[in-house]
Amino acid sequence: MSTTTIADLLDRAESLARSLRATDAGTTTDQWRAFDSTAYRLLHELVGPERVGNHDQAISHARLGRVVNDYPSPLTTPTPQATYNAQQAASHLGVSPAAVIAQIRRQWLPATYDGRRYSIKATDLPGAGDVQQADPVSTHPVDRLSCTLGALADMAVAERSRTTTIPGFDPLRDDTQVAPVMARVLAITVAAARHGLANISLQNADRPLAIAQYAEHALDALGDVDRPTQLNSNP
Repeated sequence: MSTTTIADLLDRAESLARSLRATDAGTTTDQWRAFDSTAYRLLHELVGPERVGNHDQAISHARLGRVVNDYPSPLTTPTPQATYNAQQAASHLGVSPAAVIAQIRRQWLPATYDGRRYSIKATDLPGAGDVQQADPVSTHPVDRLSCTLGALADMAVAERSRTTTIPGFDPLRDDTQVAPVMARVLAITVAAARHGLANISLQNADRPLAIAQYAEHALDALGDVDRPTQLNSNP
């Protein structure tokens, strides 16, 4: 029995992204928003909640953390189990982290505190539920791409909780392993955003343009990622 891997899903996503160049299928705002929020969720899960929420980890893994934190005004993920720290919630809401903490302390925004950081459920952010997940039975290439990236995010969560077979080595907590995967996701995001710009209504084109510009800048920020990684390879 075959087992789908992160590499399998990355290959499928890249194939779907390439197929966008050959189609002029119209893309609705809802379809684009589903892709947009799913792309952010995948990048967030690849970097990992530990690295973006823990001060020491954030410093030692600052390069990848900055890539995620620079995502422009992320749309609230349609995945209810997702949680964010104060800085990430601030990015979603378009306010400062201090403003988020003030809302929490005034009990305007539900959150938990573990002694080091706040954790806010995605579903508790204002506007949660405005973004719908892509239709899993749709044949539209953007929907199929969103579903594939969503499956990748789910797999990243599952892989992080799995015990590694190599003592002391966890590829999802190793920047040299994660960065090449993030680069592939960002390149896919550029392709999808370009397709969105060409096929979405002009009054809604600002968002795909902003995401395309972000993804291209983030690829430059990652630097040289053309290296082997266990996450990119099939066993």
